[in-house]
Amino acid sequence: MSKTTLIGIMGICFFASANAFTFGAGGVYKNLLVENGDAYPGIVADAYFKVLPFLGIRVGLVDVDMPEGGTSYFFGLHTGADLMLTIPVEGIPISPYILFGATYSGNGVTKIDLDGGVGFDYFFTPQMGFYLEGAIHYFSYDVAGYKTDGNPLYFGGGLKIKVPML
Repeated sequence: MSKTTLIGIMGICFFASANAFTFGAGGVYKNLLVENGDAYPGIVADAYFKVLPFLGIRVGLVDVDMPEGGTSYFFGLHTGADLMLTIPVEGIPISPYILFGATYSGNGVTKIDLDGGVGFDYFFTPQMGFYLEGAIHYFSYDVAGYKTDGNPLYFGGGLKIKVPML
């Protein structure tokens, strides 16, 4: 069985187990606290669904980076994925979470990305809310013998819309 087929089967299983999807869209400020680097804004969109009451998966759909002097666009599932561990809190209207993400790619360019951070959701209606989060994004790239790595911070926030499944 190929890796793509296995990922597709896993995706269908996760999709079938979800009782609702949540679509998110917002802004991020990336590359914070990096030597010889400039922070820059970006736009993100993603889909989120719970697989267990305390565990969800967020899959990036759009990632637009806007550093000074250029803009880069990424569309589709390759923009990243995170496991979201929800912390149950009674009596307050926010839902805090811890996020973990990892990406590895090869094919002549070795690229490793790791994310770790915290955030919270606040739904002011049953279907609509907002989120705020911050994380450290560790990366390591090896392109034809040229190696680089770093661990910039990012902060983001935006709107979330829940779409019930039938």
